Amino acid sequence: MLQQAKNKMIRTFKFGSSFLLPAHLFMTHQKKISLLALCLSLFLVGSCNESAGVFDFSNRPANLQQLSKSDLVRYGYALQVALLQTPDNVKKLNADEIKLALSKPDLERKDGQNNLWQYRTKGCVLDVYWKEKPSSKPVSYFEIRQRRSVLDGTEAVVDPVQWQCVQSVIQERRHVIDDGFNDIYADLSLKAHKS
Repeated sequence: MLQQAKNKMIRTFKFGSSFLLPAHLFMTHQKKISLLALCLSLFLVGSCNESAGVFDFSNRPANLQQLSKSDLVRYGYALQVALLQTPDNVKKLNADEIKLALSKPDLERKDGQNNLWQYRTKGCVLDVYWKEKPSSKPVSYFEIRQRRSVLDGTEAVVDPVQWQCVQSVIQERRHVIDDGFNDIYADLSLKAHKS
């Protein structure tokens, strides 16, 4: 297939260049044309694979404590991308994965058996709930809402655009996420040594 694309480009270039370029100039650029044909073919083949960027939760690591520091960083970024693409992926994450993607919450609250982690930005709030103590079980429920402005008295919007809120949580908390990574890695390493 690559060879066919290369041959077609060469024929097209020869035809088009016969009007513009002498034959000896075409021959000196043949290697560049071959490289261009290869790059274009690979680009076209790669762009046809729509599911390449989708995070597959079935292949995620069973235990984050077994990952090296660099693999943990990569996994954290993959989780952030998965959340940006589909905010409902929050429901598939456990406590360690939430901390890895978003760092420690701004607020932790416990009401009976229900636990809440809250992530706040200037414009919205992400609430993450567990029915029991946050653990390796996935999130029970999550809610995204806009913040109410005390100054202008506007009411909170219950259903803002979810991906924009998740994006703002990740962007506005970038320094917190980066600074907290070493603490999260240390906590995971400590858990690994205890088991």
